[in-house]
Amino acid sequence: MKAVWLGLGTSLAVALLACSSTDDSDKFPDTASFCNQYATELCQVASRCAAPPATCQSTQQSACQQFATANTTGTRKYTPGNAQACIDKVHDVYGGANGGSAITPQQMSDINDVCSRVFSGTVDKGGACSTSYDCSNGRICDKSVCADQSTKNQGDFCGNPGETCASGSYCTAAGGGMQCVADGQQGAACGVNLAPCAPTLRCDNTCGPRFQAGSPCASNDDCDPSAPYCDPNIGNKCDLGETFAAGAPACKDFGG
Repeated sequence: MKAVWLGLGTSLAVALLACSSTDDSDKFPDTASFCNQYATELCQVASRCAAPPATCQSTQQSACQQFATANTTGTRKYTPGNAQACIDKVHDVYGGANGGSAITPQQMSDINDVCSRVFSGTVDKGGACSTSYDCSNGRICDKSVCADQSTKNQGDFCGNPGETCASGSYCTAAGGGMQCVADGQQGAACGVNLAPCAPTLRCDNTCGPRFQAGSPCASNDDCDPSAPYCDPNIGNKCDLGETFAAGAPACKDFGG
């Protein structure tokens, strides 16, 4: 049975800024207590999957511990004060306020961001990094060093670490330096070492419309916001998101 960690096994997204709270530090003093509660919140879907709760709990707790071990390294450490925010987010998405609704890629990404900060970085400003989760105090990893994030508008220069372009633009060599320029519009060439497409478009050598529900896809980036999830459980087709019900393919990761 495949274990699930942070948003159904999706890859870690670029970190958003996150705050720790010393008031919450004593709730989950170690990874064992954190992973036990994390699994409990994730396994709210077990009943919808007609899965044995104990099986789900054991599987997801083990997956969480494996992730904790892998990410408690020289540049990252378990941070108890950040655990409650993760627990709250998982509770809301897998049950709570979300009820039985489909879980969208954005919700999965949000879980990844807040829960990965439970294992926060120790690299200070200017130190070498490979991911934003290596960095301390909510900094981002940009140009291979930890830096304070500063959002730049189209036309602004962006060559210094931490200078990131606003949505709809990207940083590239222009005007004698690194500058924020507009994403590619429909019909523009795109791909590796070329302009990315505007957020509402997909790239297939040229920028074009995203796919509607039921269309074959290779990634979430291919899918229209109305059906944002490239669902591997239905043969890689765009749909609303991950859903759970007795016999649903997604339930295999939860003991169903």
